[in-house]
Amino acid sequence: MKKILIPTDYSDTSMNAACYAIKLAKQLNAKAILFHAFHIPIVPSETPVIIVTYDELEKDNIESMKSFELKLRAKVKEENEIKFIVRPGFVTDVIQDIVEV
Repeated sequence: MKKILIPTDYSDTSMNAACYAIKLAKQLNAKAILFHAFHIPIVPSETPVIIVTYDELEKDNIESMKSFELKLRAKVKEENEIKFIVRPGFVTDVIQDIVEV
């Protein structure tokens, strides 16, 4: 089955790109997968300090992705399944991991 990976940063620009990708996926009978990579912020100091927990970041990003997906569905009037992936890391590294699976 064909798959289209749709990276997003939740911006208006990425919404426009995602709308296009969803329509393309429908024409190609492909599965659409929304994707977002996030970083764990570390405050630079003598001892690195994480200012928020991984669980909080993951939860916030999953909620942001669900909200983005709902807005996307409303714009393209899509009822088919749209999966999403939210992972920590550098976007290029995570995309490479996803496509190698």
